[in-house]
Amino acid sequence: MDNYRKILCLLGTILILGCFMVGCDEPTKPPEESYFHIFVLDQENNPIRDAQIHGSGGSDWYSFSASTDTNGIALLPDFAHGHRATIDATNYYPFNVDSLATEIYILVPTEYSMRRLGTVKGRGVSFDGSMLTTIVYQGSYDTYGVSTESVSLLSSEKFPTATKNIRVCGDTLWVSVHSDTLFAYSIQDPTNPRRILALDVGGNLNAFAFNGDILALADPWNRGPIRILRYSLDGDFQELASFGQIQSRQMEFIDGILVVLGYTDTGLTILSIDSNDPVNPQVVNRLEYSGYQYGFLYEERAIIEKAYTYEGMNEFDYFVLDYSNPLSPLLVSEFRVPGCDFEIIGTGLAVVEIPGHNLLGILSGTLFTGYRLIATCYGRLQYSRKGYFAPHFIFSDTLWKLESEPP
Repeated sequence: MDNYRKILCLLGTILILGCFMVGCDEPTKPPEESYFHIFVLDQENNPIRDAQIHGSGGSDWYSFSASTDTNGIALLPDFAHGHRATIDATNYYPFNVDSLATEIYILVPTEYSMRRLGTVKGRGVSFDGSMLTTIVYQGSYDTYGVSTESVSLLSSEKFPTATKNIRVCGDTLWVSVHSDTLFAYSIQDPTNPRRILALDVGGNLNAFAFNGDILALADPWNRGPIRILRYSLDGDFQELASFGQIQSRQMEFIDGILVVLGYTDTGLTILSIDSNDPVNPQVVNRLEYSGYQYGFLYEERAIIEKAYTYEGMNEFDYFVLDYSNPLSPLLVSEFRVPGCDFEIIGTGLAVVEIPGHNLLGILSGTLFTGYRLIATCYGRLQYSRKGYFAPHFIFSDTLWKLESEPP
């Protein structure tokens, strides 16, 4: 289901194999008969460097891609002339071109700006304003020093490889890996993680939740049972129950009730499960949304994407269910956002991917007032979001900071 949404969301940006890529900082001009040029400027007629132009056209529907140089000039193959394209640049609103020609294209700056601090590898674990820690998939735990202007790697130590999911609960870091093991680390000193537990529970461990010594697991990729286990700090565990069939995207314990959001044969499904008797868990509430593709849990709420507009798939509608009483969730708000894969990252801030563009959009607003686009960041979108410590973002292997001033 998530992969199906991803295809819809990125429909406008898929590049055909054998694409033609041109453009660099100071391009060497190709033969006149093969190329034409465009200019990309801001509203004050200043050239925009590294603006990215993407599109497809010609008799064989070739894809094309180019970037602007320091003078705001991009060179494009002749077959792109007259075809649609997108122009993307960090800190500018997305721009669509209906018919490419040798023209000047003016981009509008966003209200806020994203400032690049430096390269960061891995998924974010903790950040105190000056020290950032990450987990790298290939097997390292990295510590970075962060200043107002830059970021630098301070140390790197070995860590389990092939990390699937991480969760930070207080001073404990939980890490699941492809070897079907769940690890727990003390990060009381975030720069020096200390392993305190390893559970070889087996199965796909991307979705898991804790309630005291009770652990709930479910497979996020294939439909399978929800598993309830009791574990101890010496690594022993006992499987108490295995029931149902669901492809679980996310799960949380709310007031002792296990809330599972995932997919069943009927579509997106949210289960409330009373596990006070973990040997005999009972489903006490079940909501099903046939045809719905995406949702997530956030602070005792379920946020569900209910539709997208077909006119370019540019806006997506969401509704919010209050799960503070998991036995009787309530619809509390509806809103629309200018993008897909909506994710809340902190008080008043959220992110989306801009459909048809290679842009991450930063949104300001709330679940009750709605959200507006205030900043953009260009980069490779798929699997590129690696952590948020607002106003800092790890995106496309880069640490960015949201600034209150336009570019």
